[in-house]
Amino acid sequence: MSGLAILSLAISLAVTPLSATAGQKNWSVDLGRYNLNAGHENASRNHKPTILVAATNGAVAVAWGTLAHPAEPGVPDNWWSKPWEVNLLLFDANNGKLKAKSGPWSSDFSFELYPTAKGNFLLFLRHFHDAKQNPGETLYLLSSSGKELKKLDLLPSIRGSKPSWNEFLVSSSGGTVLLGQILEDGVHYRLLESDTLETKLEWTREAGSDSPGIVALSDKELLGFHNVKNQEKPGLAGSERDVYVRSFDGPWRPLHATLDVSSHGGLGQGLHPTQLAFLSDSVIVGVNAKRKELEGSILVLQSDGTVLSPLVIPKLPDHTNLTGPVAVSTGGRYFAVGFQHQPWMSHLLVDVMTMDITFWNDDSLFLIWEASNPEPVARIPMGTDVRALSLAPDDPPTLAFVSGSSLKVVHFQVKTSARDAH
Repeated sequence: MSGLAILSLAISLAVTPLSATAGQKNWSVDLGRYNLNAGHENASRNHKPTILVAATNGAVAVAWGTLAHPAEPGVPDNWWSKPWEVNLLLFDANNGKLKAKSGPWSSDFSFELYPTAKGNFLLFLRHFHDAKQNPGETLYLLSSSGKELKKLDLLPSIRGSKPSWNEFLVSSSGGTVLLGQILEDGVHYRLLESDTLETKLEWTREAGSDSPGIVALSDKELLGFHNVKNQEKPGLAGSERDVYVRSFDGPWRPLHATLDVSSHGGLGQGLHPTQLAFLSDSVIVGVNAKRKELEGSILVLQSDGTVLSPLVIPKLPDHTNLTGPVAVSTGGRYFAVGFQHQPWMSHLLVDVMTMDITFWNDDSLFLIWEASNPEPVARIPMGTDVRALSLAPDDPPTLAFVSGSSLKVVHFQVKTSARDAH
């Protein structure tokens, strides 16, 4: 008798959005054609290339970073302490044709890429391990064709007498950049206009200040948090965090909502951005920190604490969890939230004759909502090796993401609601 395989339950979702229509301009590109292998890491390496995506109405940008001088086969790469090279590909958002290729730029393993409000791109590079440059960071403003429009060289923060990363955030609209340089006397903040890199406002958070740490911003307000102290173990921070909000030049005020700020950036952008974002200047969308069930696990609220209409989460396959990230289109009209399907036995495949065990990756799924509609307007399965994504402000909107070695773009139509039809 041949070996019997017990296969885990798999999710089977149509690739069409909830309100599918004919004539969608979906496309995909094999990035391997451009010497970018985004799939499984080489057996002699201990990392994958870093890949980021940023989408606008006219272009989809893909940035990837690799070691400038990889180690010999069989020798592990110290990828976190060696200089990298970053390249940029720009594709036409409508048909996937390559528009331009830019780079390489010198960087470290962590860098960031964002679309701006006017259809340009921000490329933020960190270079602390390149002997040819002084430690610091560089912010590039690039056109939709990859042309350098402006560049800012930034001095590093100083932590423990050593150069370190600055704080760097971009508003959901793509209109504002926040830079924070940590020095002995405190954190020096600058707000920049994204499409000019001109300074709009500056202030300092003095050393020892009890001001909240900033985790997100709109073009008018900031969102921050304080760790809630563990009463049983005062020396340890609890898992909960108090959330605060303020205008750029106003005082912090508590936001009485249980938002999850446990993930607020991490190492690079990728698929690990914050679990919350500003949907507009004063409307926030985020994950409920005290969620137990999927229903009610996503909150949309005004920055004064008023909770707006609860979102409807449709019936999803068993063992599907809300994992994030929360992504907002630069126009603020649409937002997406990530889920992962973890089927029976976590995709465990067992051959009982050989006891060979294989684990499969979980399937990623994104639900997309229109800001004015509690019902999701699209449900897009994205596969098992999703590396990066970006939600563009198109009408109809566009979701661009990298799965394996493929860049995929999905344009989806949104049905006119009954109330709009009258």
